Amino acid sequence: MEPPRYYQQPNMNAQFNPYPMQSFYQPVHYPGLRTISVILQVFAILVFAASLVGAIVILSTHFISWTTGLVVLLVGIVNALILLAISELIKVFADISISTRATLNHFLEVTLRKTQEENKQ
Repeated sequence: MEPPRYYQQPNMNAQFNPYPMQSFYQPVHYPGLRTISVILQVFAILVFAASLVGAIVILSTHFISWTTGLVVLLVGIVNALILLAISELIKVFADISISTRATLNHFLEVTLRKTQEENKQ
């Protein structure tokens, strides 16, 4: 038995319209939000790398205590994780919006079909 259509994941590389129906609202992709999300991921990687290099430099010098190096590393990891979380949150909100639009299209089509069938009788 095939699962219902609303459980199937749409192909995000193709033109988004998971349901073969009349589209009441135009499909959306939010390329700007996806670009911002990728930029935030790159910044997160750069922040982590910079904090790692900074911690290694601080730990290799004998003039600064080792706790300062660990604090720099910890702060860098926390900042990188925050940037990654914001990036994923942007993607989640975009996906929720796309899914909500597809669900609305589906229910509008069902309602329209039901009212057309009632008007024929």
